[in-house]
Amino acid sequence: RKTFVSNQVTENLKEFKIPVGTLFVMAENAIAHNIIFQKHPLHALIKSDENFLYVINNYQPKKDVISMGVGQQSIIKGYALFTDRLPEFKMSKKHYYVKITSLKQA
Repeated sequence: RKTFVSNQVTENLKEFKIPVGTLFVMAENAIAHNIIFQKHPLHALIKSDENFLYVINNYQPKKDVISMGVGQQSIIKGYALFTDRLPEFKMSKKHYYVKITSLKQA
């Protein structure tokens, strides 16, 4: 397998509301921007608490892909329609991290 997804979402996710397409864009970004091989699989963790959903994946950037930030801007624009609590994006040498709020809590 080349992609592994761990789900550590709490029960309260049933009440968690996010703009349509948000998870799709996050998954697409992880696949589009990372090297994914048998020896270098993509690991993604989806977890939540009472107010936030976190998506964290290992960071293995493709050398020939230049990010224009289109995916992030799409997620931000989706949230901006409903709330001023915009998603947070962070990157380290080893991980890419997205934190989004529930629109129910916004």
